[in-house]
Amino acid sequence: MIEIIPNWHPILVHFTVALLLTATALLAWSLFRGRTTADQATVISGRLVLWIGLVAAVLTLAAGLQAYYSVGHDGPSHAAMTDHRNWGFGALAAFLVAGMLNWTRRKSNLPVRDVVLLLVSSGILLVTAYKGGELVYRYGLGVQSLPTVTGDGHDHDHGDGAAKKHDDNAATEHDCGDGAAQEHDDAGAKEHDHGDVKEGKDAAEKQGHDHPDAVRSDPGLVADALYTALREGDEAAVEKILAEDVLILEGGHAQTSRADYMGGHMKSDMAFLPNVNSATLDRKVAQAGDLAWVITHSRTQGSYRDKEIDELSREMLVMKHDGHNWRVTLIHWGEK
Repeated sequence: MIEIIPNWHPILVHFTVALLLTATALLAWSLFRGRTTADQATVISGRLVLWIGLVAAVLTLAAGLQAYYSVGHDGPSHAAMTDHRNWGFGALAAFLVAGMLNWTRRKSNLPVRDVVLLLVSSGILLVTAYKGGELVYRYGLGVQSLPTVTGDGHDHDHGDGAAKKHDDNAATEHDCGDGAAQEHDDAGAKEHDHGDVKEGKDAAEKQGHDHPDAVRSDPGLVADALYTALREGDEAAVEKILAEDVLILEGGHAQTSRADYMGGHMKSDMAFLPNVNSATLDRKVAQAGDLAWVITHSRTQGSYRDKEIDELSREMLVMKHDGHNWRVTLIHWGEK
């Protein structure tokens, strides 16, 4: 199959919107014009377009759900994705009811209430489409890259403080995206707290948040070093800390390798963390042979993409000693 970025949903959705709105217009026009023979032909045409549009809508929803669980995103964009998804379910349900009613009456005249239902359904569809557009143009979901802003007179404010601090990939890569598949509704940002022990980079350095070479023997410091590396955008340090087959669980999502995480959700973490401060409320560190685990409860506060964040969260890291260093083999990030 031809690779489409991010998937087939953006293509299919245009057919769905065009077909369903056209069907509504045809059927509304036929009712307005009366029940002449010519307008009966319009009714038949409108119903045919409606049923074709419903097939396109089902395919669009399927592709949209696949994108919902695979396209990278952060907490705020995940909440927007969930809102768009729910409106999409509503639009499809409304049009399915309208389609079934038209099927049962395909040999009879078109009642006014059927047209009213189609008009209401079209309104829901338009809201859904608007919210889908916001996912791309406001949150950058599914966008592979953004142009580099250079030259005089091109320093535009794009309204995203986090994106200004990162390269194009970080600005456009997701959420973990409930990003469900992570559970990032309005509490979405809580999934992005990774259990640091102090507020801000300076405090982290005072607490010994060095990078991996300096924290080989202390699992607690390794946990701090991972947070610091993500906060500072240090991909090399993250790669040293994570095991190649690390399993990362957050909300309903699972990343099953270091490459999977670094190629996707890590970008959104690096975009999110510099905008918040995290204070540790409680931490437990335990070790059994070459295995260790660190469980951290923390509070994250700050502002990201014009959204105030004040959340309690928990982080669990499981590590294995490879003879030289502690490597993180499992991460679970979630709300407290």
